Formats: sequence, C-alpha cells, structure tokens
Amino acid sequence: PASQATPLAMVVNELMLNAVEHGLKDRPRGTIRILLEEADDTVSLQVEDDGQGLPADFDVEHHPSSLGLQIVHTLVTDDLKGRLAMESIVDASEAEPVIRGTRAVVTLPRRSARML
Repeated sequence: PASQATPLAMVVNELMLNAVEHGLKDRPRGTIRILLEEADDTVSLQVEDDGQGLPADFDVEHHPSSLGLQIVHTLVTDDLKGRLAMESIVDASEAEPVIRGTRAVVTLPRRSARML
C-alpha cells in the first residue's frame, strides 16, 4: 500500500542523494549500488557507494547536521518499523585497512515488506 511504499521510496531517494552529495563529493565519477536481500523474517535494502566513507565518530541516530539522514531514520524506525545502520566499507586485504565507501542498510520485518 501507498502508506508503506511512499516512505520506502523516500528512504531510497534520501540515501541515494546522501551518497551523491557526501560519498561522491569532489569526484568526477563514482558508483552507487542498491541491493535487496531476503532472509527468513526480514528484507534488507542496502545502498552502497565507493566514496570517502563515514567520519570515525559517526552515529546515524545522533547526527544532527544531516536532515536527510534524520528523515531516513524516522521513516525507517517509526513508519516502517525497521532498523537503519550505516557503516564505512573497509578493505582489510591491504597491509593497512582502507575505506572503500559507505553502506546504508535498511532492515524491515518481512511482514511489512510483503505489503509493499
């Protein structure tokens, strides 16, 4: 139903905008990937970029400078009854770990996802 499709569309839009505006900032090109995964009782949506990663002290619930992420957090937790996590993508295959981008993961109860 629209009551769930609309918040989910806004979440995807805001996460993509965040990836472009912050993750790919000052770069002529970059990659953004959207992944969907199903598990027994959840569905997860991941938005990944190959940009600069998150600040070391980043906390999605307490990051007041990003209105877009505040909106995403509220939509995911309140409207969709899910969880939002954000993390830097770290490549540990090098001698020193290297940040290779950012991943936002939205996890929804399968019950809510079926209604979309």
